[in-house]
Amino acid sequence: MPGMQPVLRPPVALWQLLTPLHDAERRYVIDVVFQDVPDGRRDADIRQLWADLPAEPRAADGRPGSTRLADNDGLTIHHTYLDTVRVSLFEFGAPALPDCRVTIETATVRRGSAQWSLAFKGLRVGSKAAIKTSLRATFSASAGERKRVFVDIPARITRVFELKNSILRPTDLVAVEPERKRAAPTPIPGIESIAAKQPETARHLATFRAAGDKTGDVASYEFGYEETREVSAGVQRSVHGVGAGMSASVGVACSVKLTIELAAGHDYDLYATASGHGIGWSIT
Repeated sequence: MPGMQPVLRPPVALWQLLTPLHDAERRYVIDVVFQDVPDGRRDADIRQLWADLPAEPRAADGRPGSTRLADNDGLTIHHTYLDTVRVSLFEFGAPALPDCRVTIETATVRRGSAQWSLAFKGLRVGSKAAIKTSLRATFSASAGERKRVFVDIPARITRVFELKNSILRPTDLVAVEPERKRAAPTPIPGIESIAAKQPETARHLATFRAAGDKTGDVASYEFGYEETREVSAGVQRSVHGVGAGMSASVGVACSVKLTIELAAGHDYDLYATASGHGIGWSIT
């Protein structure tokens, strides 16, 4: 009747949408949902999902019945899969002059929390979890090199999709939480090269004066500092009357000891990067 509002339904898990659909529409939905799942997991997860679905469409409660995507217009779907999240711990480099070298010894503790929620007329589903990673390690960069220290953390990734006009579209809601079904291994840091361009800097840390030495020798320094910061962000939106949200906060306490080898004949200024997780150089 004119003026009547559409009947809104609570958000559902992927299997609840798939169970009453015929195979052609099941395949379409699976292709959309799994397009961003890592290759190493995609095939196995899809096979398991098909194995869990009834051969013939049935209502989600197990009784005979079928629907089409058009019958589910306005539905919001969430799906969770396992992956790893790369957490950047520190970025560093050495001045781009011969014989310059920087070695870092780090002791870092990183704590974070993430939560997601879907709400509909008093019904709320979601989760909240905390992440803590720590490491002690030593890494080096030679003249002109820039590197990143990181850890990879097993995590559960939750994506949210909306169905409109028989088309399933991913929303901008993505939630990350640590994988709790397995024993958490000690995070072992990795190292990777990154672009050597000068990073955006925010705070002057020290000046090393060696411009007056014309011998070409190498000066060696040890420098240490600590940085603690808190970062938080959140997203809230409504999808066809269903409230959906994600929030995250990260606290980082990082103590860094730098062993710095600098070619004589120049002065060097050391800066903290704008992100607070690295260093950059200026040479005069």
